[in-house]
Formats: sequence, structure tokens, C-alpha cells
Amino acid sequence: MTQQSREKLFKEVKKRYLKADYKAKQEILNEFCQNTGYHRKHAIRILSISYSRVSADRRKKRSFTYSTYFFQLVIKIWELLEYPCGKRLQPQLLPIGESLERNHEIEPLEPYTKQQLSAIGAKTLDRRLKRERIIRRLKKNRGTTRHGSLLKSSIPIRITNWDARRIGFMEMDTVVHNGGDRPFGGICLQPGYAGNRHRMERAGRGIGQGRAGHCRCHR
Repeated sequence: MTQQSREKLFKEVKKRYLKADYKAKQEILNEFCQNTGYHRKHAIRILSISYSRVSADRRKKRSFTYSTYFFQLVIKIWELLEYPCGKRLQPQLLPIGESLERNHEIEPLEPYTKQQLSAIGAKTLDRRLKRERIIRRLKKNRGTTRHGSLLKSSIPIRITNWDARRIGFMEMDTVVHNGGDRPFGGICLQPGYAGNRHRMERAGRGIGQGRAGHCRCHR
């Protein structure tokens, strides 16, 4: 029997049960327990006149602890720090808030507000800032580095027979910065020489020029 069928049977049986005498109630209980699988004492409790399912299922709503002004301040600090997650944001709320107060960027903070800045949890910050992330279209990974179309397993790479005592064996990679700049970094294994060449593109021509620059500097 489904829960919906039990609820329908419960409403019909309760009307008969409350009007029946003692002997009829025993028969109704036997029939009700057999059909629903309820324990007899549980059936007596829910069929009594004092039982109400509405009051049993109703939950008390939680009150809001933090005010609108408080979260306006949190969002301001969050934007200044370039939208970190709640775990990284929480330790910086009070220091940044006091710094903004000293520089007259915000109104003087009340002691209660400072206490809330230090007490709010990281999960609460993530939950309350979720809507702001959607509005600003902030994804979890805002980096521009993506894996290539070719699988690494499909590209033969020699990882042995490296003579680190000889000059010429290098490791190279590109790193993307926010302004579109793409530093091309390389390190020579033998002397430990490292250097960067800044390229505004990552096409083959730009990478080749960066590699040539590394080779000239090393010589």
C-alpha cells in the first residue's frame, strides 16, 4: 500500500473510529493494522481525537541573523578581493572592514558588526553569495587554460634518457594572466637557469619566438 492510499484510508477509518463503541473500535483497529501494517499502539495514537498530522509536520522557520547592511558590506569586501570563496573570504572580512573604516571608505563599524564579521561561517557566505555569483556570471573556474583536443596518451613523449648534466634540456610552459599577457617560462635543467618571455598570443609563431629568446639569453 502506498503512502497516498494509507492517508486516504486513515481519513475514512478515523471518522468511523471516533463514532464507534469499544467493541467496534477493536474490530476497526484489527482491520486498520492489517491493511496498513502499523503497530497497534501506533494506530491507537493516530486515530485518537487529540492527534493532528498538521502540527506534527509543520517546521519552525529560522530567523535571519544578519541584516541587509551587513551583507552589503560583505559584498563590497568580496568584490575588492575579486570574488573568493567563503573559506578564503571569511578570515579577511574583519581586517579589510577595519581598513576601509580607517580610510573613511565606509561608515564607522559598530562593535556588533565587527563581531558578526569575525563569527560568520564560510558555508553561510557561500550560500548567501550564490545569487550574487549568478548575477555576475562567475563560474567556479574562471581561468582560460583548457586541455587540448589531443589526448596526452595519443602524443608520444620521451620521459627517459635525460642527461641533466648537459646544457640544453629544458622544461617550458605558458601561464595566462588576467590582462591577456601570456608569459612563456622555461628552465634549463643543468644550471637551473629560468626566465620568462611575454607573448600576447599562444599560436605556434609566438611560442617559437619565445623559445628562441630563451635560447639566445642562455647562450
